[in-house]
This record gives sequence, structure tokens and C-alpha cells, in this order.
Amino acid sequence: MQKFTAQYPHVHFEIYSADSDDLKRSMDENKLDLAILLEPVESAKYDKTSIPAKDRWGLVVRKADFPSDRKEMPFSEVVATPLILPRRFIVLEEISSWLKVSDKDLKVTAYHNLPSNALDLVSSGMGALLCVEGSFTNRGKSGLRFVPITPERVSGHVAVKKKKSYR
Repeated sequence: MQKFTAQYPHVHFEIYSADSDDLKRSMDENKLDLAILLEPVESAKYDKTSIPAKDRWGLVVRKADFPSDRKEMPFSEVVATPLILPRRFIVLEEISSWLKVSDKDLKVTAYHNLPSNALDLVSSGMGALLCVEGSFTNRGKSGLRFVPITPERVSGHVAVKKKKSYR
């Protein structure tokens, strides 16, 4: 953004945080020009560019509830854990396929639209937040830690913008 601003000093950025569904809706309503989305995402009606960064999935747990010598959590334990999950249907389907269970068989205590909103729920003992690592490390909270799930799962990121329509 700094390089772009140096080249185009009259362009201004507005940073808006939301989940992929909300960001796409804002682009469809011409409120946003560009969005960076976490995969999986339905993006057929957008021009997209892959971003080389990858994020691994894991659980944000209370340090007091999870031994510090444990470095990962297997799928079998994830299924048995009270979970705070993303509200996006496409992500829920992917999580269910990893864990090989129906989303109805998961112990879901809450859904969220942004992981940062769910960290207080984890702190209060309501459950573990299943998210990508960057969602926690960018907003870390004392008393919590990120524990990767195994087998490892990663998601990519894409930058999308509306396709030009020529009439």
C-alpha cells in the first residue's frame, strides 16, 4: 500500500473488516473496490488473484485448559470439543469434511462473523475457537494460545474485484 500511495498520492484507502460474505456483498453494492478473502470462497463472478500467503487452521484455547507441552490437537479431539465456529456455510462444509462428521454432530456453542469477536467467548470458557492462525496472532489475547490441528489444514487468500461488465 505504501508503494501504491507513493505512486498515486491522491488515492486513499479505507480498511474494512468483515467476513467474506459481507465483503462480497459490499463489492456487489459498489461499496468496495477490492477485497482480500480467506479461502474457501465462491468467487466465480469476481476477478481474483491468489496471494502467496497460507494460514494453518487450529484452535484458540485457554492456556489454563490446555497443557503447555501439547503442541497440536488431532481431529478426534476437535470433534469432542465445544467449538466456536465461523458462520459461513462454505467454511462449515469444509470443516465438516475434514473432521468427517456432519456439522450437526459438532458441539457448537457459538458462531461468529469475525474471530476477534469470539476471543472473549474463549476467555470466558464457552469453547475453543476454530480459526486460521493469523486470526489469532494478529489480535492475540493474554491467557489464550493457538494450537494447530492435525492432520494439518491450510487455507489460502485471494484478492478479488468485480469483473468488468461490457454492454
